[in-house]
Order: sequence, then structure tokens, then C-alpha cells
Amino acid sequence: MTKYSNKKKKKYKKYNFTIIEMITLIVLIIALMAILIPNFKKYSVDTKKAEVKSAIQDFIMAVEIAKIKDDIEILDSESIKSMEDNNDKILGIIKNYIDDSKKIEKIKYLKIEEAKQIITDSADFEIDKEGNFLKIINNKKLSFIKADITTIYKQIDII
Repeated sequence: MTKYSNKKKKKYKKYNFTIIEMITLIVLIIALMAILIPNFKKYSVDTKKAEVKSAIQDFIMAVEIAKIKDDIEILDSESIKSMEDNNDKILGIIKNYIDDSKKIEKIKYLKIEEAKQIITDSADFEIDKEGNFLKIINNKKLSFIKADITTIYKQIDII
């Protein structure tokens, strides 16, 4: 009879948490959230930027194909928006070479010359919350040139 009563007590033993254990658990959860949430936001932005860069690559490829196959002239200073405003025929030809023409809506205000800089990683860009291209934020080629000029000025004691 004693064996049965001991097993019964072990089986129905209650597990109570102290206040300190609960506070420790809450602090650990908050610490994990503080670490993971910013990383998730960065991952989300990186994903959207990758989608925009993919759209840029598709657009530039379509522009180059249209230049060769359809013998059209497109200035590097033009953007999709300026093509829409000026001559929808050229943009229509370019869209024929893009699988998903809705993707280029994300890069509507990007100039062709800026797109080429982004593809070659000589410039970086910003996007909005929806993942649309906003502007070039860092032209790496220009920053190197500026650094070289300031170095030269320092060497000849102008600055």
C-alpha cells in the first residue's frame, strides 16, 4: 500500500513557478524579441531590394534586346516615366521583352544610367515601404573620386 501511495503522489505533483522564475522568463523573451525583430526588418528590406534589383536587371536586358532587335534609340538619361510621357511606343517594345511588365512599375523613376550603375554594384539605392525604387543613395565611383581629390589636396597643403 505504501508503494501505491508514493507513486500516486509523484504522479500528481504540482509544478509551481516562483515570481523570480516568471520574471526571468519574461526578460529572456523580451531580449530575444529585441534581437530578432531588427534582424527580421533588415531581412525584409533586403528581400525587397533584391526584387527591385531583379526588376532592374530584367529592364536593362529588355532595353538592350530592343536596341538590337528593333533598332531603337534610347538615351541613358531616360526613365520609364519619361518614356511613358514622351513616347509610349518605345516602352511598349521594351515591355515585349519583359516576362512580367508589372515589375517595372517598381522602378518607374529610375534612369537607365542609374540602373546600369546599380547592376554593376557601383551605386546603391533606397526603396520605399512598398518596395518601389526611390533614389540612388551612394554612388561609389564618385565617393572614390572625392576621396582621391581630398588626398591630393592634403598632399599639396591646400586644405
